[in-house]
This record gives sequence, structure tokens and C-alpha cells, in this order.
Amino acid sequence: MSVLSNLVARMTGDVGAKQYADGATNVEVQLTRQGAIMVADAAGKYASSALAGRLFYACNQTAIATTAALTTTYTGFAMGNPSTSGKNAIILEAGFSQASSADTNGLVGLMVGEIGTTTIAADVTAYNCKMGGASAVCKIDNGTTIGTPVLARVIGSYKEDSQIVGPPRIYDVGGSIILVPGWFVAFYTTLATEACFQFHMIWEEVPV
Repeated sequence: MSVLSNLVARMTGDVGAKQYADGATNVEVQLTRQGAIMVADAAGKYASSALAGRLFYACNQTAIATTAALTTTYTGFAMGNPSTSGKNAIILEAGFSQASSADTNGLVGLMVGEIGTTTIAADVTAYNCKMGGASAVCKIDNGTTIGTPVLARVIGSYKEDSQIVGPPRIYDVGGSIILVPGWFVAFYTTLATEACFQFHMIWEEVPV
């Protein structure tokens, strides 16, 4: 019998919920009536990262225009991880809302690429999710020249004229995009749009 199998075979616990005092040791696992282990987030899935001061967010405060598709002379919401940051940026969530009618129909996505020689400016303020915490190393720019991007995710769509539909679209990236130093992620729209979008992003910064 493997070590893991032996551990599982010997595991015991209490059926149903149970309260323990702070600092309690040798506590038993909690089980369902079917013998399954009960597992739950203690304070939300990002709470530990936020409490540690590693979680950040940014949102443009007014509606902005976007350039078309994979254009390198970019307008929109681009987040860059400086080449000297010493941190990896783990993208957790991205979202957008159509604040007014667009002049085209199209898709919204996330595209990634190398920053290159261009400096990503801090047009949009990034905030620590632990209010008053340390500043982010990543920068968010509303208009810059980017390296050649690749479309990495399609996360929604938009409509022209009066066909605005639905609530804000939230995409759970879930850590599946990681910006190493010198790389960026930016929102993509199929065609250029007028100032009708507001974007947001949530990410965690950890040492390389």
C-alpha cells in the first residue's frame, strides 16, 4: 500500500460542521454523511493573497476608445510588467462593460506580447487590494506602442447603436495567463471603437 493510500485509509474525522478555538491542534477533518471530506474557502478565494498584500486591481475611471484587433499603435487598456520588476504577474480576472453605444459590432478578448523597447506609462492607477498596501510593479497604459500581440482569449462581444446588452462581462482568467517581466496583456476589440468601454483587471504579483 502506498504512503498516500495508507494515510487515506487511516484518516478519521467528525461528521458535520464543528467549531474550534484559535490555536487548537490535532483537530479532526470534517466529513459529510457519505464520508467525503468537507472543504470550503475560509474568506474568499483571493483573501490570502489580498491579506499578504500581493493582490492588485485597476479600472479605467471613464470610458475609453480602442484600436482595431492586433494594432501595435495601441489605444485601450494595456497592462505591462516592466523588464526590471523582479515579479511575475498572475492574471486572475478581467472584465469590461459597454458604457454607451459602440459604432461597430465585434468581439472583446485578451492579447499578450513582449513590451519591447516601449515604456508602459501609468495612465491608470493600480491599487493594492489591501487598502494602503504597497504599490504594484505593473503599469496600465491607455495609449502606447506595444510589441506584436497574439490573441490569447475571447471573453465577450459588443454591439453598435442601441443594442447594448447585459451586465458587465467578467472573465475568470484564474491564473492561466502569467506575465513574466517584459511582457504585457491588453484588451482586444475586433474593430476600432469610440469611447464606450470601461475595463478592469485583477492580478497577483509574486517574486520571479
